[in-house]
Amino acid sequence: MTSHDALARRPFGATGINVPPISVGCAPLADMQETFGYSVAEGDAVATILAALDSSINYLDTAALYGDGESERRIGLALRQLGGLPEGAVLQSKVGAEPDGTFDGDSTRRRFER
Repeated sequence: MTSHDALARRPFGATGINVPPISVGCAPLADMQETFGYSVAEGDAVATILAALDSSINYLDTAALYGDGESERRIGLALRQLGGLPEGAVLQSKVGAEPDGTFDGDSTRRRFER
């Protein structure tokens, strides 16, 4: 097996979307120093996202809770530079409880609209 074969895209469940076998976890790019023990400058985060989207591992995983939305905001900065999500790239997010424990449709909707 070559390294190219190892990164071959594969089906993402029954979605019809094909993704690489690994994704770029974007939580550290949210500048969550208290969680990871180091800081990531906004410019470094955007550069990392742009490099990932220009590679064969162009599958980003994020969540609204990463840095209270900072990960998604920084991804947005990178996507604006590119004029949107490049064809073939995948952006995955997820939901979870608010810091106060609230986990309902309204709070989830607010996070996505933010």
